[in-house]
This record gives sequence, structure tokens and C-alpha cells, in this order.
Amino acid sequence: MKVIEGGFGRKACVNLASDLREVADAVERGEIVDFVAAYVQGGEYEMLYAASLSDSVFLSTLLHRRAVDNCIQG
Repeated sequence: MKVIEGGFGRKACVNLASDLREVADAVERGEIVDFVAAYVQGGEYEMLYAASLSDSVFLSTLLHRRAVDNCIQG
């Protein structure tokens, strides 16, 4: 009998680490100057703001709109 090892629990998307590295590289090149992030770490919601209040609100609103559009279309 073969024992199946389950990869249970929540896991990050396959490309997440490489996408974050690309963002960090773009920051170091000076291509990204404002950044807003929301993520789940250890079951807790975390936020990172490296932008002005107005840019944070604008970026968050754009992200919200894209998420809603993806849910409607997907």
C-alpha cells in the first residue's frame, strides 16, 4: 500500500516568490516608487504601505476593481 503525503493547508501560488523578486528588482532599479501590499501571514492579514495616503487609496481601489472584475468574468 502506498502512503499518500498530503500537501494540506493553504499554500502560496506557484509564481509568488518569483513575482515578488521581480518587484524587488524593479524597486532597486527605481522603476517602482510606490507600493501597497496586502497578504496573509500565519493566518493574520498584514498590510504594507510604502506610498502616500492618496496613492495608497488609489492603488487599493484599482486592485479592488480588478478583483471584482475577475470574479465576475471568472
